[in-house]
Amino acid sequence: MRLLTPLIPGLPASETGGKASGLRALGAAGFKIPDCRVITVKTAGSIFPVPGRAFPPALERQLRDEAATLWPKSRLIARSSARAEDLPGSSAAGIYGSFAARDARALPAAVLSCLSSSLGARARAYGRARGTDRAARQGMAVLVHPYLEAEFGGVCAVYHDRRAVIELSRLGPEGVTSGRGVEWRGFYDFSTRKWSGPADKPRIKKIMLLALNTALRAQRDVVRQKNIAMEFLCGGDGLTVLQARPLPAPDPGGGLMDVALVYLKISRLMKGLGLAAGDWSLLESSDLLAFNYLGARRPASERLEHFCVMLRGGGISLARRNKWIGIRGGGALEDVFPPPGDRRARLLFSAAAKENLLFIFRLSDKNSGPVKTERFKTGGVSFSVPFSCPRPRFGREEGRFLRLRLDAESARRMLERLDGEAGQLRRIAPALGGGAYEKRLRLALRARLGTIAKERRTALSVFRSKAPSGGVAGLPLFPGKGFVSGPLVFDRDILKTRLKRFIYAAPDFEPSFVSYARRIAAVVVSRGALCSHAAALCAEFRIPLIVEARNLKRLATGDTVSIDLGTGGVTKV
Repeated sequence: MRLLTPLIPGLPASETGGKASGLRALGAAGFKIPDCRVITVKTAGSIFPVPGRAFPPALERQLRDEAATLWPKSRLIARSSARAEDLPGSSAAGIYGSFAARDARALPAAVLSCLSSSLGARARAYGRARGTDRAARQGMAVLVHPYLEAEFGGVCAVYHDRRAVIELSRLGPEGVTSGRGVEWRGFYDFSTRKWSGPADKPRIKKIMLLALNTALRAQRDVVRQKNIAMEFLCGGDGLTVLQARPLPAPDPGGGLMDVALVYLKISRLMKGLGLAAGDWSLLESSDLLAFNYLGARRPASERLEHFCVMLRGGGISLARRNKWIGIRGGGALEDVFPPPGDRRARLLFSAAAKENLLFIFRLSDKNSGPVKTERFKTGGVSFSVPFSCPRPRFGREEGRFLRLRLDAESARRMLERLDGEAGQLRRIAPALGGGAYEKRLRLALRARLGTIAKERRTALSVFRSKAPSGGVAGLPLFPGKGFVSGPLVFDRDILKTRLKRFIYAAPDFEPSFVSYARRIAAVVVSRGALCSHAAALCAEFRIPLIVEARNLKRLATGDTVSIDLGTGGVTKV
């Protein structure tokens, strides 16, 4: 019986495990991989019935002889390759061990340590977090190959239609996956096709782009998943792929907002209020313009601003007939609301509010401009929505109100929102046609950009006057919009906390703490990397992660904090 089996096509994945099976597919597709052999699940289970114990001397000699024949005088490494590893939705990143052997004589001890890791604290914690608290050794193979030396190693994480992150270390991929040795980091944004990274290191940039192209090819030809992570080494003889695995998307918000479905709900609400098709129109705010003209959508975890509904013709008559309450705020338009005694309207708005749909109603006038009707389809339902051009304004009263209302944190968030909105509006203008509505909309966009500039100056003055120095902030795993708030548990205090839901802060996120995954709302670490094993585990369990957080020691167990998922800022509440 041969102990070290070549990665031949006939070996089933159930015998080689996820990692070895992935490497075999990469090699067959033409990627450069190490010279690998595998101790299959069946072989490992028969010759190592109890991990940690020495196996029979005859088999130990056979393993040493086979390794010495294959790789004479070479340093070797034994890597885990479990059945439930490197799979979509089950990464087990950093859960099992890899162990180096100085030569063939030391390989049996490294293999035993690798198998024993399947029953270690990390594996047990991972099993509890996934609800499968059972021994993983029954499905563990061991991948063996020479320990490769290279000038650089790293990880490239590709998130299908969003961005790619490439991190390099002179310590090899383990410098990245452990989160303790990242020296260079680069990003590629697929939507804007822009690269950002070390501008003064052309060689590093070349390696990063080579890794990105290799990962994209592995994603297309081998892994065939939207999100993947590829570990690699790069030296004078090119790039060697050590692993390519599916990567869960770090999307705690639960995907993107279905704006067409929101439009359908609004249309049905208007019908429930007794408004016919020509009695109302929806004011095209910046978020709605971004969807209607660019297809841009917010995360589902966020909510849009109040929807402004313009009442026209029959809508104005209905509001007056039903004695809606009017409020004139100094402008030409009058805001109106159904009276408290209108039970039907109250029930409709209450149901809408539970779905984060909030409304302002205004009476249109002769300056309200034309209406544009667009058709949408969602869930097999086709419907129309009428839209009106926005009418921005920002005067002294609005500026005074902002200065009174804003503190440093809300001013910072407002600056970020305004910058994003301005960028979207500038992209919308070239997409407009030449009709009457589009001409008026182009003027409205120009006016809104002017209003944004005024609002930005006000928010910036507030931020500069009120912002504290030296706050806690880091790098979010995947920047998004929204905030996570809650009580904080610091470092080893996690072992004694009774909180059902909390934010965890520590120098690093130990994989053995993954058993707390269902209770952790977010993780903030002072070390770490965006392509580390901890990042993969946080993505798998939908936990927002902030790495490289500075001034973390200013936080303590018992603090209540708010985390900005867009910037990585952490604020005490």
